[in-house]
Amino acid sequence: MDDSESKGQRFIHWSISYFLEHVYSKKVYKEIKELKENICSLKNLEVLALDDNKICQLPSDFGSLSKLKILGLTGNQFSSFPKEILSLASLEKLYIGQDEGAKLTHLPECIKRLQNLKELYIENNHLEYLPVSLGSMPNLEILDCHCNLIKQLPDAICQAQALKELRFEDNLITYLPENLDSLVNLEVLTLTGNPMEEPPMSVCAKGTEAVWEYLRERRNMKELATKIQAWWRGMMVRKGLGRFEELLKLQKKGRNSPKDKKGKKDVKGKPVKKNK
Repeated sequence: MDDSESKGQRFIHWSISYFLEHVYSKKVYKEIKELKENICSLKNLEVLALDDNKICQLPSDFGSLSKLKILGLTGNQFSSFPKEILSLASLEKLYIGQDEGAKLTHLPECIKRLQNLKELYIENNHLEYLPVSLGSMPNLEILDCHCNLIKQLPDAICQAQALKELRFEDNLITYLPENLDSLVNLEVLTLTGNPMEEPPMSVCAKGTEAVWEYLRERRNMKELATKIQAWWRGMMVRKGLGRFEELLKLQKKGRNSPKDKKGKKDVKGKPVKKNK
């Protein structure tokens, strides 16, 4: 390594160290309200912690932090999900819970652009629904949405096969997707503080395995009910019972009507004579 490269690396290292030290000193003595554009010049920055400030928007060129892997924005004042985050292709961990003040009400479908994201912490907001596109995030391992207003989970979440932890305490969830047990790598599922019906909270409190067993049994019962319903409907048709009585009469009438085996009939139903 030549001197120029060595000096360059020392300069970058010094810049990052100085910047982080500067941020934390401001965090201690004075909350940051606006993030300056010059932060975007730190192209090699991998970790950025800006938690518990008063930031409500990010610089327009924030996406140029192409090597950023960990971003902490918990406890700030975002009224909507910052679209600038979606350009951080290397991002692996995102913390954007809103403990006080403004709350996020919407997580955009284009969150799937963060294909390298492994952990998403978006607790203490006002989310009612989660985007279907979460199922298209192949590396997502932890999804923490506790203390929101989520009413149901999208079925597509069952496609996020890398998931290991789902945290949904204190939401408004009443039922789970029937195929949630297809998440074979899931180790933690927390649902306390929800008005659970399917499965009931008594089952949820026993842990993931109990929930999986409940979902499997429910699925089997549903399949059995469908088969019984099909058999019953077929029997009703064959015997002409209930609303199928008229259908059976029409079928019998069609079978018993006389047919002319010799030739065509005229408009009055009489056989047409052939000329000799």
